[in-house]
Amino acid sequence: MNGEKVLVTGCNGFIGSHLTLQLINAGYQVVGLDILPLTEAQNVQSLNTNGHFDYIVGDVTDKALVDSVIDASFSKVFHLAARVGIERYMENPIDVVRTNVVGTLNVLEAAIRHNCYLFFSSTSEVYGKNPNVPWAEDDDRVLGSTSFERWSYSSSKSAAEHAVRGAFKQQNLKGCIVRFFNIYGPGQSEAFVVSRNILLAAKGHPLVMHNTGSQTRCFTFIDDAVAACIKLVQDANTNGEVYNVGNNTEHTVLQVLNTIIEISGKPLTIETIQTSDNFGDAFEDIMRRVPLTSKIYKAIGWEATTSLHEGLSKTYQWAINQKG
Repeated sequence: MNGEKVLVTGCNGFIGSHLTLQLINAGYQVVGLDILPLTEAQNVQSLNTNGHFDYIVGDVTDKALVDSVIDASFSKVFHLAARVGIERYMENPIDVVRTNVVGTLNVLEAAIRHNCYLFFSSTSEVYGKNPNVPWAEDDDRVLGSTSFERWSYSSSKSAAEHAVRGAFKQQNLKGCIVRFFNIYGPGQSEAFVVSRNILLAAKGHPLVMHNTGSQTRCFTFIDDAVAACIKLVQDANTNGEVYNVGNNTEHTVLQVLNTIIEISGKPLTIETIQTSDNFGDAFEDIMRRVPLTSKIYKAIGWEATTSLHEGLSKTYQWAINQKG
């Protein structure tokens, strides 16, 4: 690497902040772009004194700003800036689509112009509710009606993927796309099932489960996910490809909550909430979300190695340190 200069959009986000730190540790010179002022960017605030990190405040939907930031001095652009979270895409789908589509187009066009390698962060949500798991990278997307705001995030990321893949094929742009599967770990906001319940457990509060808890996910620890990202961009054979980044071990949400209770050592209870109470009938849950990970293993030899118990234990320790 030898001081290779890279840009990370959404650097203060959960995955973005962990990726930024590991890129610095790997020898990269990192410029971070995020919408928050540095005084509010708690995930990367401490990195600002690091001689290998610079922070820029900006919104990726601002084309003039993106054009002023991205230039030929960057060898790689890691585009992670996005609007995520069920509450956001249920309450403000316009903002979700604007950020995930317009923001990506702005970053993509600048990367093409300056011939910067582009790493695009996508999501397992693009597969929608395809019942045939595990999902391979070329499997069909099965989505619900556009009358349900729930699908705005999946649709926006899918549209962005089309644009990025078009640039790979038509503009000879170098890069890759990853679809993350339920990443969790220290520093994640409480908008997600693991982080919310880890923080509740640390405070001794009842955990919260939506519906029956029989939904299954393949929860992937953040350190595993970041290692995959860095390894992918360092291998020329991954150019132009899409990869699932996820653990291939399936757990029910109820199993996760019971493991959190076990790790806490506290006599915690679980409260059940119906998604219809929060979001009405417009929300459609996905009962199983399982990646096929043979493609990334064949390409770079990567697989998730952190067990659920180990990852939850590390995350719980982080939460204990936060609650005071």
